Amino acid sequence: MRELIEKEHIYIAQPPLYRVKRGKMDRYIRDEREFSRELMKRATEEHVVKGKTGKALEGGDLTQFLLNIQELEQISAKLGRRLRDPKLVELLAESDLDKKTDFADKKKLQELVKAIEKAKLNLEAKLAYDEEHSLHELVLTNGGERRVNWALAATPDYKRLRVLHQAIGESDKPPFTITHNGDKVVKEDSLGVLNYVLEDAKKDFTITRFKGLGEMNPEQLWATTMNAETRTLLKVRLEDAVAAETIFSTLMGENVEERRKFIEENALEVVNLDI
Repeated sequence: MRELIEKEHIYIAQPPLYRVKRGKMDRYIRDEREFSRELMKRATEEHVVKGKTGKALEGGDLTQFLLNIQELEQISAKLGRRLRDPKLVELLAESDLDKKTDFADKKKLQELVKAIEKAKLNLEAKLAYDEEHSLHELVLTNGGERRVNWALAATPDYKRLRVLHQAIGESDKPPFTITHNGDKVVKEDSLGVLNYVLEDAKKDFTITRFKGLGEMNPEQLWATTMNAETRTLLKVRLEDAVAAETIFSTLMGENVEERRKFIEENALEVVNLDI
């Protein structure tokens, strides 16, 4: 029934992921990011964070700092799975490898090799020539071949990694002292601050997490997913028929080898896996 999709008659209902209650406030939240924003908004009303520089982070500034830290951790984990070394991702975030021209000269890649050696990472790295882009690249050979090149640097994840690293750089000066209701706690890194503030904020909320529509009561299902006045719908669009047919045939077809190959090539990119 392809015409139903082409004429944009197919929609997917978007049920919420969370229900949060605090005092008289009772609301449904669609995804993890909105959930984190709600928690941080509450937490940063009462928390003040000071780093090594002594500059206080509070209110909206603290909320944005923690959201940036959270997103940076998520992207770093994703790139870490792809490159099979989280510390290499840290070096790339701090490196000068940003623009296409940075891969035209071997010097910046050689600086990365030196940084890898200085950090004592267990990586076998060698310089090579990227024929596809007529640029230089770094090939990591142990633990399976992967490459640091312009193709990697041009990805949205890599670019976002660089932006976030730069955004938090001025405030990311550990150790951090967290002040809350007169109490003080010291955390050695920004991730420790993020986890502490989130856990502290959760104490003020009653949180329900839904795994699917089957876990909702009828009145909850109506209020969040069925009621035309309040529901959120995602329109199904056919943007690339060939690509859609290819991936559908690969995953749902009878060619076991093609399916296995797809899974092996994309397994490290998986973020949400429900088993």
